Amino acid sequence: MDVYETLNNVPTQLIAWGDPFANNSDSDVIVIIPGCPGIPEFYREFGAELYENTKLSVCIVGHAGHGLPSKQLMYMENKKHLFNVRGQLCHKLDLLTNFISHRRKLHLIGHSSGSWLLVELLDRNKQLTKRTVSVNLLFPTLQKIAETRNGKL
Repeated sequence: MDVYETLNNVPTQLIAWGDPFANNSDSDVIVIIPGCPGIPEFYREFGAELYENTKLSVCIVGHAGHGLPSKQLMYMENKKHLFNVRGQLCHKLDLLTNFISHRRKLHLIGHSSGSWLLVELLDRNKQLTKRTVSVNLLFPTLQKIAETRNGKL
C-alpha cells in the first residue's frame, strides 16, 4: 500500500506491506532506505518479496524531496535545509522514532547512499541502535565515498 506522511516537515511517499505503523504490535519491521535517486517505487518488487518471504511488515521510505511534484518543491524552495544531508538524516529518524512503535524491533536495509544514512543514524542515536536487530548494507557507498567527486566536496 502507498502511504503519504509528513516526515520532518516534508510530504513523503512510503510503500508498506503488513502494518509497520501499528502501535499495538511488537513484531519486527523491515525498513528500506534507498540510494539516489531516493524514489521508493524502484524498490517495490524487492519489498514485496521480503514481505512474502518473511511475513514481517515492510516499509520503504524515499528521500526528502525526491519524487515530490514540482509545485510542492517550489513551495519548499525556502526550506532547503530539509533536503541536505542533515535534513535527510532527520527525515529518516522521524520515521523510525515517531511513526514506528518503539516496541518494534528493526531490520534496516540501506542501498548505496542509504547505507551511509543508516550507519550515521545508528552512530548518532543509541536508542535506535538498541531496537535494531539487523543491518544490511547493499552496494555500500561507504567503501569509496571519499574518492567520489561529491565525497571530496
